[in-house]
Amino acid sequence: MPNTWFETLLSAAPQQNHSLSISGGNDVLKTRLSVRYQDQDGVIKNFGNKIGEMRLNSDYQVSKRLKVSGDVNYRYSATESPTTNASSPLNNFLHGTLWAVPKYADGTYGLSTQGNNPLMFIEIGGQSKQKTDYLAGYVKAELEIADGLVFSTQIAGRGLFTQQKNYTNAYTNWDKNTNITKTITNNSLTEVRNNLREYTLNNLLTYEKGFGNHNVKALVGYSQIGNTQTFLQAYRERFYNNDIGSIGQGANDGTKSNSGNDAVYGLRSFFGRVNYDYDGKYLLEANARYDGSSKFTGAKQYSVFPSFSGGWRISKENFWQGIEHAVNDLKVRGSWGITGNQSVDLYSYYAALTASGYNFGGAAVQGYRQNTLANTNLGWESTTQLDIGLDAAFLNKRLNLTVDYYRKVTNDILLNLAIP
Repeated sequence: MPNTWFETLLSAAPQQNHSLSISGGNDVLKTRLSVRYQDQDGVIKNFGNKIGEMRLNSDYQVSKRLKVSGDVNYRYSATESPTTNASSPLNNFLHGTLWAVPKYADGTYGLSTQGNNPLMFIEIGGQSKQKTDYLAGYVKAELEIADGLVFSTQIAGRGLFTQQKNYTNAYTNWDKNTNITKTITNNSLTEVRNNLREYTLNNLLTYEKGFGNHNVKALVGYSQIGNTQTFLQAYRERFYNNDIGSIGQGANDGTKSNSGNDAVYGLRSFFGRVNYDYDGKYLLEANARYDGSSKFTGAKQYSVFPSFSGGWRISKENFWQGIEHAVNDLKVRGSWGITGNQSVDLYSYYAALTASGYNFGGAAVQGYRQNTLANTNLGWESTTQLDIGLDAAFLNKRLNLTVDYYRKVTNDILLNLAIP
């Protein structure tokens, strides 16, 4: 088998990769900037990828009790690949094109008996191009109000913006030796816009203090997440020529189509935690969350999720001193808690309609039919877990024993069942 096919399909795949990092600062201000650029061609012709990235993060000690930090990260990527049979040029190479001429001197291509030529597909079949912009960052401030009492606030955001154009060329190729013709009648363009925006807000108040053998830690907080998504897709065909890549220049008839959707999602949480230990012997922790999700509605939107845990290190008691050589360490512990789950599709509490045509009186009529039932009773799935355990150590802590009793019960399971 001649090497011509490999030589024509494969490219040299050159790569450019550059990066730069600068950092500096002092006890008051520290900052770091990094920049990266990469340009990589694919192993096969007309495949490629470009990446550009910049990141800047800084820490600023405003005063002894106030610290501010921030981070911003921007990343850009651009990929391209042949549209027609892009995922399988080597598969087409193996199926029926082994003895076809890759390309004649006049610029036409040889064809297999099935009309295939992977070189023709990747060179004149059309290109798919996608560009993605990603931006993420946060700003955080931390204030020590008093000894052991700290308030911190952080707002963060991210955005993902994708543009995609898949253009399929129209062309005719005739193999003069085999008299086989390959014709793609219509050129077409599918264009996609997919955008996501999200912000996160966190506020925390923490307290930590020791009083002799007593140690206390406490936390209260509030967090909120907001997410917005938009998607738009359009299709047209029969452009004037293959050099026009504007969606508005395709045929304005029944072959055109478009679709899209919007979604908004939010989560709001209030939470708190208290930790207490006495001389490392008695350990207690209590947690509580009050979570609300936009995936539910009415009285089902919010729910409370508590949890408790405790431990007793018996081996630290005075009465254990006579037997610590036999049992070096002994601890009993237990925990109980409820966690929530909100994994359902957005707007599941709404009924969904889809367009559906039908015939009435001999004429086509546009109508709608319900394809998703509304479920306003949807609410948080809750999982209750109980764990009781014992930890022990023997032989100068070379032999360790752990025993646990564990129980997990899930209520109001969120499960999408098929409708008969």
